[in-house]
Amino acid sequence: MQQLGSWGSGVIIRDEEGLVMEAAMTKFPGSKDVLMAEAHAMIYSTMIARDCGFKRVLFESDCERLVRMIEDRRMNNRSFLGQMIKEIWSLQFFFDICQF
Repeated sequence: MQQLGSWGSGVIIRDEEGLVMEAAMTKFPGSKDVLMAEAHAMIYSTMIARDCGFKRVLFESDCERLVRMIEDRRMNNRSFLGQMIKEIWSLQFFFDICQF
């Protein structure tokens, strides 16, 4: 059984020239599952970009597995992680251009 802990997530949004446009951070309850933490961070980042009104976005993550899961539209995972991926997909529609 995994012990509950907390995750921290930070977001930096830059423009095409590298100028910081927005920065945010949060802490939320979590476990030792790194992939879940990365998915939470991606949802948080996507929501921040949406709330700031950005329309053309490129999200970066050091978690290649998560990015592959987001890009694989054939995925039909009914787990909690799968539902998080679907939430990321639904948030993409707020942007004119959205890449990972």
